[in-house]
Amino acid sequence: MARQQPGVVTVGTLQARGVNFVALATGAALVLALLNFLPALSLGPLAEGLV
Repeated sequence: MARQQPGVVTVGTLQARGVNFVALATGAALVLALLNFLPALSLGPLAEGLV
């Protein structure tokens, strides 16, 4: 892997540094975290209403 040549940079290449990468990685992590907790948070009031 150390001897591997860097790939060609094109219009569709996402550089792994800079504001765009940080925003995309942070946004993806935030969406995944919300998808983990949102179902439990929404089912609590629904279950309470059934009781």
